[in-house]
Amino acid sequence: MKLLLRPILGVVFLQGQIIGKIFSDNHLEFSYQHINIDKEIMTGICKSYFEINENGKLVLNEFWQWTCKDKSKGQSTIIEI
Repeated sequence: MKLLLRPILGVVFLQGQIIGKIFSDNHLEFSYQHINIDKEIMTGICKSYFEINENGKLVLNEFWQWTCKDKSKGQSTIIEI
């Protein structure tokens, strides 16, 4: 198991941080917090499973949930470009 600690910046949030664990069975688990453009503090958790697709690109299948506000959850797929 490896640890993940990373500052994040983006278009819809001003500043944030991810902390998590990378497991040897092709998944990672992390929590995140950020301040969005409305200056709200947002927090969440995510479990991501990664694979390499037929074009050799990294694919992350993510299952996430906000731990603040409405505690909504969802699934996202991120594909390397």
